[in-house]
Amino acid sequence: MFNAADRNAPFCLWPRRLYSAAMSIVLHGSFTSPFVRHCRVALAQSGLHWAFEPTSSADATAVTPAMRVPFLRADGRLFTDSSVILQYVRERQGRRFLADLEDAQLYHLANAALDSAVNLFLLSKNDRTPDNTPYLKRQRDRVVAAISALADAQRPDDGENDAALRIACFVDWARYRKLYEIEQPSLLSSLARLNQDDAFASTHPSRSDTAP
Repeated sequence: MFNAADRNAPFCLWPRRLYSAAMSIVLHGSFTSPFVRHCRVALAQSGLHWAFEPTSSADATAVTPAMRVPFLRADGRLFTDSSVILQYVRERQGRRFLADLEDAQLYHLANAALDSAVNLFLLSKNDRTPDNTPYLKRQRDRVVAAISALADAQRPDDGENDAALRIACFVDWARYRKLYEIEQPSLLSSLARLNQDDAFASTHPSRSDTAP
C-alpha cells in the first residue's frame, strides 16, 4: 500500500497499477465533479491509504442505489453520498466533519446551489433551460441567491474546513463551466487562499474533460 504523503504527485492521480488490490479505501468518481473533488481533497489531506478509481455516473448505476458519483468503498462498506464520505474521512482523522451550526448552514447552502447548478448544466445539453422550463428558472434563481448569500457570509480560512471547501468546489466548477459570473471578491479571495494548498489546486476540473 501507498500513502498520499509518500510521493510528490497527488496519490489520487497515480496510475492504477501502483496501488494494491488490498487497498481498503477506494473513491469512485469523475475528475470534474465538484462533489468528487471535495472528497479527493479531504482524502489527500487525511494521510490515509487510499486510491481513486475513475468511474462515470452511468457505471455507478450498477453499483449504488444513488446512481451517481462519488461513492466510496471502505472497510468492507459502501458509502454513496459525498457528505457521508466526508464524514467518514474526517472521523478517521479524529476530527468533526462540520464543527458547528454555522459551518453546517454554509455547507448545505453551497450543496443546494451545487445540486441545482449541476442539474441545470446537464439538462441544458438536452435543450432544457430556465427560459423554457419554469421549474428550472427556480433552480437558476436558487443558484444566484445562494451565490450572493455565500459571498456575504463569514467563512473560516482553514483549508480543511468542509464548509469553505464545498463553497470553493462550487465556485471553481461554476467558473470552469462558464455558467455564472462569480466575481464577488470574498469568494474569489477564499478560492485563491485554498489554491495555495496542493491538495486543492491539483484537483482542478481542468485536469480532465470527463463530465460533469
